[in-house]
Amino acid sequence: MPIKFDGLNDAIIGVTASDDKIVYDAHRILTLLSEQSGMNKTAYDRGAADSYYSRAMIPHKMVDGEQVLLERGQEWDEYMEGYEWNEELGNFKDWGTP
Repeated sequence: MPIKFDGLNDAIIGVTASDDKIVYDAHRILTLLSEQSGMNKTAYDRGAADSYYSRAMIPHKMVDGEQVLLERGQEWDEYMEGYEWNEELGNFKDWGTP
């Protein structure tokens, strides 16, 4: 059954973690489209990206190419949701083995 992509942020909704290949492919598509379109600037996106690249959980967003730290509030919560979403998904960059 094909997956319907209603938008970048909806690309993985409805896909279960039991089908790792689909989840992996959907994440790759989402990441590529996000990078090419200049997206990945929301607090949620930054949180998910930090988790994916195994970076520290430091709530921030990007504004005009600059990192802006977040204070507690809605954007802080969105960053945490993005980070926790990817942690639960367990989708992390494979840095290879030396």
